[in-house]
Formats: sequence, C-alpha cells, structure tokens
Amino acid sequence: MDARSHVEILFPHIAKGLGDNWKYPGAIREYLNHLSTDERGGRAGFPAEVFDELMFLSDLRWQLDNPDADHVDIFMDAFRFGVNPDKKRGNRPT
Repeated sequence: MDARSHVEILFPHIAKGLGDNWKYPGAIREYLNHLSTDERGGRAGFPAEVFDELMFLSDLRWQLDNPDADHVDIFMDAFRFGVNPDKKRGNRPT
C-alpha cells in the first residue's frame, strides 16, 4: 500500500515545496496562496483530491498560527500527507 498523499504522488515538486516552507509561516502561506491562484491564466486546476489536501494544509497552517481561535475544527478523512510507515520517525531524506 502506498502511504503517500495525492500531492506527493502526482506533484512531487509541490510536496517538496510544502516541506521546504512548512516551518516558515509566512513562506508557507505565500506558497499555498500561489498554488491556489491561477497567475498564468488558462490552467485547469488540480484534481479534487489534490485540491482537498492543499486546502486541508492551508486550514491546518491557519490553526497552528492561531492556536487561541475558538470553534475551529479541521478534519480530513484519510489524510496521508507525509506518512511513510517504512521510515523511522525523525529521519529526513537527503
């Protein structure tokens, strides 16, 4: 069973960008906004499952940046981004 997310499978360069920017709140917000905006025109958009994962990450980043916000719940069934049961926790690929 492949434990990678749809983003990781279909758009590995985007998964890398997400990983590279995640710990920098301003950078990840800008990156996610860039991904959700058609700046070149004529794009078809992401497949629904990829869009759902990106929106989940955007919501999650907002929640992490606003921990005192009331009444915010973030759910995504079967979200799998970054889960790899074959790797030991704490090890980062080079």
